[in-house]
Amino acid sequence: METMPTLRSKSQETAIAGDLMMNVDWLNLYPDTITHPGMWDDTWLRELLNGDFGPVPDFGNVVVIPGRYHDDDIDRINRYLNRYLAVLVIITADEESRFPADELHHENMIVWVQTQRPGRYEKSFTSFPLGYPPETREMLQEAGPQVRAVDPFWFAGQVTHLRREQAVAAMRELDPRLVVETAGFTQGLDRLEFIEQLAYTKTAPCPSGPETQECFRMWEAIAAGSIPILDLESPRGNDGYWDKLFGISLPGTKLPLPIIADWSKIGDLITDLVAGWPHTSNRVQAWYSQYRAMWAKALTVVLTTLEPPAKLQVHADSQVTVLIPTSPSPFHPDTAHVEETILSVRERFPHSPIRIMIDGVRPEQWERIPDYHEYTRRLLWLVNNQWWNVQATLHDVHRHQAQMTFIEMVSVETPLLLFVEHDTPLFGDWPIGGLVQPLLAGHADLIRLNHDYRIHPEHEYLMVDEPEKLVGGLSFRKTIQWSQRPHLARVGRYQEWLAEHFDFDERSMIEDRMHSVVQSAHYWGQYKLYIYTPEGNQQRSIHLDSRGDDPKWPVTR
Repeated sequence: METMPTLRSKSQETAIAGDLMMNVDWLNLYPDTITHPGMWDDTWLRELLNGDFGPVPDFGNVVVIPGRYHDDDIDRINRYLNRYLAVLVIITADEESRFPADELHHENMIVWVQTQRPGRYEKSFTSFPLGYPPETREMLQEAGPQVRAVDPFWFAGQVTHLRREQAVAAMRELDPRLVVETAGFTQGLDRLEFIEQLAYTKTAPCPSGPETQECFRMWEAIAAGSIPILDLESPRGNDGYWDKLFGISLPGTKLPLPIIADWSKIGDLITDLVAGWPHTSNRVQAWYSQYRAMWAKALTVVLTTLEPPAKLQVHADSQVTVLIPTSPSPFHPDTAHVEETILSVRERFPHSPIRIMIDGVRPEQWERIPDYHEYTRRLLWLVNNQWWNVQATLHDVHRHQAQMTFIEMVSVETPLLLFVEHDTPLFGDWPIGGLVQPLLAGHADLIRLNHDYRIHPEHEYLMVDEPEKLVGGLSFRKTIQWSQRPHLARVGRYQEWLAEHFDFDERSMIEDRMHSVVQSAHYWGQYKLYIYTPEGNQQRSIHLDSRGDDPKWPVTR
């Protein structure tokens, strides 16, 4: 039987192992003197290639070159690259941009460059992030989400140039106890102590490195839940480095990372960030969940473009994006309900991207803001440190289900969606292949999964005709009953319904509008809703009732 390449995905329990069919070639012409792979610069890249940030291909060729150690070897490297018909070349470990990437030659090649200085190269290369050192995530996972920041800021590092001198002087004026000057690179605190301290601080000033504004500290801070304060300038001035690194990422998304030009103003900036903490940190964490997913997608696009596979095996559930809205609850800051829901989804949809839509707080619930922001902080820690292929969108204002979903679907790339409220874990067996086929074939626009063990007698009037078998072989029944309990739907049709029946400036539950819309339709085929009716117990979700005794709020604008 012919083996077809697939988009690799792994559950959170799967260990990082050498099971990829993607060919990752860690080029090293001097193995006796250079440790590659294994440099600090490799860590974030290794996690990306291992699929930690989202599905990546199990086909294609990637050559990783530690640039500063091979800047005189361009001819040997070009000959070496000729062994590949198509290749993604990634230049790492070259903060000085010494490697002559412009002189790389290959008929079918794309180049990514780490710590790329703007203006250094004549050719256009993609800037790749530096990332954090080895074992950063492992240390944070051991600490867990219970660690809460206390200090307003903290800095530990060497002071080797004017920008750092200015930054450290300003920080000492704020609180000298929170500034630790070290003798040199890696000559300061123990790594575990350094990471733990970052987790205990709300902001992490990150003055420029000696060559570029980017440094390991900023990525360690993000991973630890601290807000990195980036330096606008390097010792050579403002060269537009951050625009080069972040300018094309996540279009339409404002970068939540503060960038400072004058270190004497650091006190005011820290005051503002701390006053809004943890929401200011939550913005960074939500952005980071999307940023990592963007690179997994970019890797997939590049390798597929360079050498398209003859066939691509697609898992049925990889055709589905899971949308999960969450909002203030009397149970917060506890995350148990959403954790149970996410676990139930991942068990049944192992390959599906999951999007958590985190709503803002409506005025009637403002007293819940502290608990909700802490809940969000813990939730985002799980997104970035424990769950796989999950990203979050954080809304600063109350938008409610319909508006959040409308906004989210702009970036959904799968043909189908699964809508699951944050307190409705999936239950029982979900025969994914048979459920998605009627939707992909256009026989159905939406398939409801019953939250009851049967069709309730009082709802029988909302059923149309007798059960029938559709493509996929499962039993379904036409219905004009809309429910926001877990359901699968065609993304295009869902977008049309939201655009047609909801004003963008209103805040409402989707079900509150759509149940009457569907029932008043001229004929069933306008919306093509089915309910899955297997033999025996039809229940496929449960309700944890996160709202408790809270009232159901009316539609607002």
